[in-house]
Amino acid sequence: MIKIIKKPIELFILINTLNLIIPPSKENNIRLKKIIRKHIGPAFIDQQELAKKILEPLKNEKIIALATESIKILEKENKDTKNEIFLIIEKIIFSGHEIFKAERMFYDLAKMHLFDKSLRISPSIELLEYLHVLSYASKSAFESLKDIIKIWKKHMGPDVFYYYNEAQKNLLNLSLEERLLKIGNNLQNMSSLCSEEKDKILLMVDEILCADNIITKQESVIYKILVDNLEVVSTIDEHFEKKNIKRFCTEIVLNQNFQNFINIFIIFSSVIVGIETNKKFIFEFGLSFQIINLVIQYIFATEIIIRFLARWDNPKVFFFDGWNIFDLTLVVFSFLQFGTFTYVLRLLRLARLARILRDVHQLRIICLSLVRSIKPTGFVCLLLFLLIYVYGIIGHTIFSANDPINFGSLAVSMSSLLQTSFEGWSDILFIQMYGCKDYGYTGYGHLCNEPVSQPIESLIFFLSFIVINGLVIMNLIIGIILSNMEIVKAKISEEDDIEDTMLNIEKVFSKIRSKKFEKMFQDNEK
Repeated sequence: MIKIIKKPIELFILINTLNLIIPPSKENNIRLKKIIRKHIGPAFIDQQELAKKILEPLKNEKIIALATESIKILEKENKDTKNEIFLIIEKIIFSGHEIFKAERMFYDLAKMHLFDKSLRISPSIELLEYLHVLSYASKSAFESLKDIIKIWKKHMGPDVFYYYNEAQKNLLNLSLEERLLKIGNNLQNMSSLCSEEKDKILLMVDEILCADNIITKQESVIYKILVDNLEVVSTIDEHFEKKNIKRFCTEIVLNQNFQNFINIFIIFSSVIVGIETNKKFIFEFGLSFQIINLVIQYIFATEIIIRFLARWDNPKVFFFDGWNIFDLTLVVFSFLQFGTFTYVLRLLRLARLARILRDVHQLRIICLSLVRSIKPTGFVCLLLFLLIYVYGIIGHTIFSANDPINFGSLAVSMSSLLQTSFEGWSDILFIQMYGCKDYGYTGYGHLCNEPVSQPIESLIFFLSFIVINGLVIMNLIIGIILSNMEIVKAKISEEDDIEDTMLNIEKVFSKIRSKKFEKMFQDNEK
């Protein structure tokens, strides 16, 4: 909170100017009052009304000019006060709505005069391009890109999104190799930064890389690009002087041989479940099967413990992973006694086969496509329900007298239409075409009180329903799944390309080093 300020009126002129620039809404006004109450308090509240009176008769051009002068006046305040003022401006601009160009210009002006550069890294598009590429290599350490962006915001401030969006546009149509070459050139241009700024960048990158307490080969190479081109001394080794439990467990989890070992045991466990259905085997080798099952249980329990220890300092990441919750549930239930309900345990063990879906490429595509299709398919199902509801009402109105078994009420009518979606619809059609007296009511003659033959109406009704239901709606569902399958294929293909490039990342790094020295020779010739 601001305690001492020489010119409080200038601050409130800024706040009221911002209030004009920001889109007017009830939410923004409430947010503004909260920020003022939190960071300024009641001590200078009389200045708010005074600032309003000063600005009220002025045109917008004059207000902007006055706000610019106020920023320059506030530049003379002490360091702590300026930091607080800049924080207030930052919170007003970057909370709860899209940032417009006018707000951006106001922020840049305030940053120029009030921002203490020693507090944070000055963000740039070049730096965000590097961090964007680094996020590819470090994605295993984070639940999502949002977690990485939190670190960026901590070190660079909330306006990092502006630079991030621009950086993303610049990298959009480039291959990963081209991106790596680009960031190499960017970092060479940034080598003129002061040592303090370089150290802050290095500190931020260290935090990203050390999130999972292990440095992969890909991360190491991208880090080398930074160190080599910024001409700074690596500090990453300081974080890995001790091989603690978390790091050890992380190395195990990321090891492909470990994953393969677990997958083999999943398949083996499923085979055992199948063998256990043979009672003769169970009778002869019952003890052996008990020992095998116990070993399998403890192997899966050990695996889940290792995965938890790899994330013990940030359990939220562990518990927010659906696969971790799935495996933990299976492990817990595997140690519970189900008495006579042994089939429950068998089903739980078979459920682990779902994990294989992550590693089998084609199965992964199909499953991800189905998951992506759940929401749009739900809307198609809603459309199907409305279709059955409307046709149910029509069917009950037209056919209830002739066919009370299939159209006697709305619920029965809808149930009959649902049946026509699959099979057995021809009998229901013929009852309406020929009348219940001549078809379909053998043994139910007492219900056939008003037999009516309606061949044309029934043909139109049933054929239109089958065409709309079978050809249109069902094809919509198929189309949704196929469309999502193409999206998933493209996404996985991109990930595979990134993976391939990452494997050859050393070659790319050599190119970047070569370009650096090439530039030195060119500069020397000049």
